[in-house]
Amino acid sequence: MRSCVRAELRALRKLERHNTWLQQHIQSQRNQQQRQRQVFKLRSDLCQQLSCAGNDIEAVLDASTPDRTT
Repeated sequence: MRSCVRAELRALRKLERHNTWLQQHIQSQRNQQQRQRQVFKLRSDLCQQLSCAGNDIEAVLDASTPDRTT
């Protein structure tokens, strides 16, 4: 399950970066608001899956990942 959550987190980060780029290059307020809603919904869904606050997503994933020392 964690690998699925990690994939969702990567997708969320990618969407957030793209959203930032759009805000800088596209002046359409409607498009920006639509993207912001999309990012918020993805972050909320991911937080519900992890049972954490929005700012703690990365910390929860890092804590759940075993150390890979060889």
